[in-house]
Amino acid sequence: MPLDNTKPRNPYVLDAPRIYTGQIVRAGNDWILNPVSTAPITLLDASFDTAKEVKRLLEQSHKAFKDSVRELAALIETQGLTFKELRHTLEAYRLRCFPILEKLKSESQEYREAFVERPATAPSETMTHDDIREAFHDSRYSLKQFALDSGFSHSTVISHFRGKNPSPAIQQAAQKLALQFRHAQLREQRDEQRLEVLLDLRCRAEELAGVPPTAAEALPIWEGEPQPAAIATEVVHRFRAVDLHQIRTIDPDGSYGTRWKLHGPIDNLTCVECRELMARAFSSKEIPECPVHPGCRCTILLDISGLEERIGGPE
Repeated sequence: MPLDNTKPRNPYVLDAPRIYTGQIVRAGNDWILNPVSTAPITLLDASFDTAKEVKRLLEQSHKAFKDSVRELAALIETQGLTFKELRHTLEAYRLRCFPILEKLKSESQEYREAFVERPATAPSETMTHDDIREAFHDSRYSLKQFALDSGFSHSTVISHFRGKNPSPAIQQAAQKLALQFRHAQLREQRDEQRLEVLLDLRCRAEELAGVPPTAAEALPIWEGEPQPAAIATEVVHRFRAVDLHQIRTIDPDGSYGTRWKLHGPIDNLTCVECRELMARAFSSKEIPECPVHPGCRCTILLDISGLEERIGGPE
């Protein structure tokens, strides 16, 4: 049966993907942007005009994904937009990640060695001229600056370090400062080592908790601010999710030739069955039940790859 691009239910009419959006629904001070979807997007505490603009960007993402994500990210950043589902997901990820992280820390010898509190071991209290100059150089500190800070004349400092006119006062002051620089360098090295160990454990905790990589980038699970571009990408992906009932309402007998794919994170928690299913495209009659199994993180998306070739180009 030939494809009919004029029928409004045809999902290949990309100029009006109403199957995903429905109407904007008011919920208190919030706005539900696609209530007909199994993955609704709820914009918190925003104006109706802002909700319409967000909805417009999500709708046009089917035709211009990168442009829509960029515009949505700018809107999120300038107006401080918050999406209910992402906020709730963040709290869920935190609840799952923190106990796992604590367990990993308790079992990690590397973590214990990095974070054990040891007595401070100071560098040698006796430093040669070369040791002092090396400490100054590593800290981007010059003898000229030392002379200005300590009140000695530059020529006297240079003479001392060249061994022409040794000065116990200059030696004492310079060594004290060089030791401070060395202590600071040791602290920085220790902090860098601790951060590296902690970041590795956090990544492992995210994998064990089943946090999708895209969400881990978008959401400040541990600390920091969310990245608008990553959040916009996550919102667009969620906005496109549909269920089997909707698909069979859209294309009940497969006459439109729609193709659908399972989408989900690919990580250590992704099972072989889901990996195999995500590599395929399905007609509306062939789509497997989703979620595929308990704990499955897959969703169903319209496969628009090669769409123009299949239907002869959008209207």
